[in-house]
Amino acid sequence: LAAKRRAALSRRPRAEATGKGGAAAARNLPRNGRAPPNVRLLRGRPRGRGEETRRFCPARASSASPAEGEGAVRGGPSIFAIALPTACCLLLCNMCRICMSTAVLQASAEFGWSDTMSGLIQSAFLWGYMATQLLGGILADAFGGKVVMAFSVAWFSVATALTPAAAALGQAPLLLMRALVGIGEGVALPSMNNLIGKNVRTDRRATALGMSFGGFHSGNIVGLLLSPFLISNYGWRSLFYLFGILGVPVLLLWQGVVPDAQTLAAQRGEAAAGASGAKGGPAAAAIPIPKLLASPSVWAIFVANFVNHWGYFIYLSWLPTYFNRQFSLDIAKSSIFSLLPWLVMAICSSLSGILADFLITRGMR
Repeated sequence: LAAKRRAALSRRPRAEATGKGGAAAARNLPRNGRAPPNVRLLRGRPRGRGEETRRFCPARASSASPAEGEGAVRGGPSIFAIALPTACCLLLCNMCRICMSTAVLQASAEFGWSDTMSGLIQSAFLWGYMATQLLGGILADAFGGKVVMAFSVAWFSVATALTPAAAALGQAPLLLMRALVGIGEGVALPSMNNLIGKNVRTDRRATALGMSFGGFHSGNIVGLLLSPFLISNYGWRSLFYLFGILGVPVLLLWQGVVPDAQTLAAQRGEAAAGASGAKGGPAAAAIPIPKLLASPSVWAIFVANFVNHWGYFIYLSWLPTYFNRQFSLDIAKSSIFSLLPWLVMAICSSLSGILADFLITRGMR
């Protein structure tokens, strides 16, 4: 009996201390050879004929947040290296967009435009803007958000600076130039989504989007604040010249601060490899477009954006004219009242991004 007991003991797995709790596991291994609940079993190379070495180490308690457990990539590019330059580009984007809504008050008097023609000129921007939304996403996926955003800033800045010259040539050239401004700006938001979606970890993406949209709406505020001063001192054409020239420093900032595609891919790959190794699985695959279109959540986003933009562009195009015509306010006062919706929108965009990430990290979907 004693010999059999010694033989049984010699065949029992041995515990090897590996980290905190490993030594305790080695001392307290149960007689039946099974690992305790907080210890995981690792198999090693056989030590001899008919014998296998088995190691035990404590299992790590899962402390990942819901966002980490569903593919959040830790590390990678800084949120500020992407979101803040994006906010600056989108700020200029809306400055070049809203300048026509204040300039049209003097321009229509100078050229004798009717309200119908004034509305047509302002809507020409949307012809180009709508045409390049999907194209902007395709180009951003193909060439990277940084390249397409740089193209966007250069394009709409030049088109904005050329708007007064087009107006002097006639209504048709002016309509074409405003449509060209829209074509350039139409790829800006898809580029933003590409950069943030690919390079910002999931538990900070809403914050990054909120910062970017905060800059986007702030462009309306800055444009409305500067417009009365520029128009009263230098005429309505100065808006387009100044806002167009501002594209140069913004473009230099963008090119200097945002990492290039190779750097972003390397940082993204290292972070994804670390996250994949920590979770023991590959990164999530892209969602097919048919599956997206079959999702009720996606259609809810479509409807929400449609309703939002219906009012958004009415405010953008007609609010200064409304205050001027309905309440006999001058350009300065009309601009001050017109910026209030954009001020609230800029604040709420930034705060809603932070709130969304807060809720997501606590498991809310």
